[in-house]
Amino acid sequence: MNKSIKFIFLMVMLAIPAAIFTFLKFFGDNRFDVEIFYQNGNEGVNDCPMTSGQYYLADSLISFPNRIHIVLFVEGNDSTQVRNIKARLLDTFNDQVSISLIGGADFDMASQVYENIDKIITCGFLSKDKDDLILVDSQRRIRGYYKRDLDEIDRLIVETKIIVENEQRDE
Repeated sequence: MNKSIKFIFLMVMLAIPAAIFTFLKFFGDNRFDVEIFYQNGNEGVNDCPMTSGQYYLADSLISFPNRIHIVLFVEGNDSTQVRNIKARLLDTFNDQVSISLIGGADFDMASQVYENIDKIITCGFLSKDKDDLILVDSQRRIRGYYKRDLDEIDRLIVETKIIVENEQRDE
């Protein structure tokens, strides 16, 4: 083959991926999403009263409406771990996300609605475990449950960033 045919072949081979990339960039919608829990009601989870339709957290369980929340349950003996988790989340999200602590010294307005912390965890947040961190979107829908280990915290951060980005894009 002569040099001009090789040059044309090379240009075509380079142009095809560039054209595909350009097409997808301008006409595609590359968007991740995070699962929404309890879209068909809570279905009697944890022996709590059943609801139908999308399950939403009660307004009284969340400090600031229309914000993304990460909820941590605090007991007396795990305050150092909770402080470390809260510091990492605050460093990552600044003012984009509200970090709510429920229990311990930070037991706030939720105590006015339910008799005790166990009732808040099981029927308010539909969780079975006090060690869960719970991600709640700005519409008060539960988006995820996470344990307190490093891998789960990393997953929480990634999924929270996805929700933040999607909500900013939808505004």
